[in-house]
Amino acid sequence: MRVVWTLSCLLFMTLDLSAADPRWERYAAYEPRIRALNPRLHELGGIIARIGETVQNPELQGLRAAFAEAEAKLKEAIVTSGLTKIEAEYMEGAGQRDRLIDAHLGDSAPLKDALSTLQAAKKIVEELRPRLGSLSPEEALRYAEARHRETSANTALYYMRSDFFAMGGEKMHALYKQWNDAKSRDKTVSAAQKAFDGARKTLAAAEQKAGRSSPLAAPLVKEEEEINAKTKAIREEMDALAKELRGQWDTFSGKVTQKPEKPADKPRDWPCSVSIPKGCVQIKGAMIAGGVANDPCIQSVLAASSFAIVQIQGIYVMNTPMHREIFETALATLTAQCGHPELAHVPWLTGGTSASVITARNIAAWRPERAVGVIHFAGGNLHHMRDIGKPWSLAGIPLLAINGEKESCGPEGGIRPEYGRLTQWVMIREQLLRFRAHSPDHFMSLIVIPEADHAGWSSSMSHLVAEFVQQAILARVPEQPEPAKTTVICRTINPDFGWLADADFCQPRHPPAPVSRYAGKPADAFWHFNEYLAAGIESFHRGRLMPDPTRKHPVPADWPPAPAPRP
Repeated sequence: MRVVWTLSCLLFMTLDLSAADPRWERYAAYEPRIRALNPRLHELGGIIARIGETVQNPELQGLRAAFAEAEAKLKEAIVTSGLTKIEAEYMEGAGQRDRLIDAHLGDSAPLKDALSTLQAAKKIVEELRPRLGSLSPEEALRYAEARHRETSANTALYYMRSDFFAMGGEKMHALYKQWNDAKSRDKTVSAAQKAFDGARKTLAAAEQKAGRSSPLAAPLVKEEEEINAKTKAIREEMDALAKELRGQWDTFSGKVTQKPEKPADKPRDWPCSVSIPKGCVQIKGAMIAGGVANDPCIQSVLAASSFAIVQIQGIYVMNTPMHREIFETALATLTAQCGHPELAHVPWLTGGTSASVITARNIAAWRPERAVGVIHFAGGNLHHMRDIGKPWSLAGIPLLAINGEKESCGPEGGIRPEYGRLTQWVMIREQLLRFRAHSPDHFMSLIVIPEADHAGWSSSMSHLVAEFVQQAILARVPEQPEPAKTTVICRTINPDFGWLADADFCQPRHPPAPVSRYAGKPADAFWHFNEYLAAGIESFHRGRLMPDPTRKHPVPADWPPAPAPRP
């Protein structure tokens, strides 16, 4: 149920925060529908390929013999080249690292499931493999299923452990480099490795082809085709809805010439553009985008709100007069080209991806009175507060941070061994909460995309981000009966309004609630515009994230390194 609430603002207005577009949730549901089909599709493909291992014919027998020979020659080359000791040291180091990681992840259900599955599958494979040439159809299918489970469990274990490979430390990194460098330098081993990889690839392709042609695989191939057809139909529906949500836009392009800083330098042209919803009579705001405006649900909000989308290159992190001059010149150029003089005066919603989050938050801090909100995607390091010529603050500006659960790019100091690839989201959460603890008018929240790497957007959260954008516009942008001729000042948000939700995504202690009724400490909770966002983001995370590593290893009080965050 939607909640109507009152914001204290400069104009003391009451805002009816309208309901989310039902199409957003429909669009966000497509990705989970496809994701639900993928495990069975993966299973079918794996079993079909492994059925090929049970097929006996002259071609496959020859390829298997060639593979066995290539494997033997590789082992022989390693021995004759004197690399046995280096290999053993690497394997021993890798084993120690994996055992350390497994102990670190001891309470992880996925790890336990993968180890249990692997053990059970290996038992079946070891039982049936000696009789591969004489298995009954039922035994061959049982073998193929076990081989697929074995492979899948090994793959799952590798990726779970690789998230925490930093626990191996510099010693393991040195062993890995030593082993790979030694193989690359030795021509005999390098050639044998290449021959082995080629033989393995050729055999795998032939067995997959044989498995797919086997009568035993016929019902599996049919089911696979049916699932692929379902997936295709879902994607086509998704694409059609995306097109509908995006609508049509008119784009105007220009450029800004950067004056040379030194006499020997040449002028440099920076492209810029503005996209305006087709048929828009009056622009009421602009999104200064850093990639996040590509989402169709976000575009639908912008269009409905008469917001333009502005792209400006060359402004970097907006921390020098030159960057600000490029920004202002580009905006003036685009204003003249698009025929909407009000573009020069309307409020800005900023968005950034990866390093450009610094640009997004610096524009907001530079002109907070014009900042509708910030979408902070795949970034961190809030202590990197570039000089903007005034005290740096995001107080009063709604900010939604979005990070992948398993980002390969970490914050300053890199991937921490105890957090592995969870480091980035753990640290951005910590910094956001420090701002929240400093004062309640830091309207900050966080979405963590399960399993996602750096800058891996997920359409399954599109409805939530679109709702954030819609509510930020409704809360911050004042009425504009006529096209703006002077700077439009954003309304203020009273920190007593809105909703709070526990920042402990894995084991929330308190249910989402309005600020005045929240049972926990506000400093340990994220702020949201309404129940839809507070409950929706909690539901988005529920049961989908790895155990929170800060339960065992709290973020050190002395992180990040100086200079410390200045709320």
